[in-house]
Amino acid sequence: MANPDLILYNGRIYPQPNRQSRVEAISITDGRVTTTGSSRDLLRLRAASTNSVDLHGLVGVPGLADSHVHLLGYGMLLRTLDLSSARSIAEIQAMLAKAVSGKLEDQWILGRGWDQEKLREHRYPDRSDIDIVANPAFFRRICGHVAVANSAALAKAGLNENTPDPFGGEIERDSTGKPNGVLKERALEIVSKSVPRDDREAREALLVASQKLLEQGVTSLHCIIEDEQEFRALK
Repeated sequence: MANPDLILYNGRIYPQPNRQSRVEAISITDGRVTTTGSSRDLLRLRAASTNSVDLHGLVGVPGLADSHVHLLGYGMLLRTLDLSSARSIAEIQAMLAKAVSGKLEDQWILGRGWDQEKLREHRYPDRSDIDIVANPAFFRRICGHVAVANSAALAKAGLNENTPDPFGGEIERDSTGKPNGVLKERALEIVSKSVPRDDREAREALLVASQKLLEQGVTSLHCIIEDEQEFRALK
């Protein structure tokens, strides 16, 4: 038997899902688990080249499998402006002003994470709040079911007072009937489909998402492919 590349020992390791059997240590060779047992027995297998890691009692389980992942969407989300710490609309504006620095005027500013319940104003930000920049800006609420777009983003999407509410969605409007920038449910798609995304950016987003999931212990997944571009990028 070849000497293991890695030995994890002094842990509480459950080698098989849906079973209560527990071992102290496992050895891994060429990326595969080769032996399980006590720390004492497995440490006898190590060679000078073996990497031995003391788990100090930590729990070890098989890699997790996620059966429903929007991988590209998750990757794009990780690359957007994080608005979750904002506690006022002024803070959102400050984050936006900082994010737009150095960008071309036609580059989109995407963000997610705002929550009106945590904002001092206790209301949704609207188009006028993020019209402080000329760039198209599109910010999703923390739930992902509501978003706000500024005037430039609405114009890019061709969304105006004549645009009807889509089935399953709502375009909020001001007292004159013009969209105020707040979009709900399926109405978000009117703007999100207008956000440019090339194949290189899609591939990078998929890699970022995959690495993040791997860090969380997800080693296999079922990817929900949303369009042809995502299919090409995955290939």
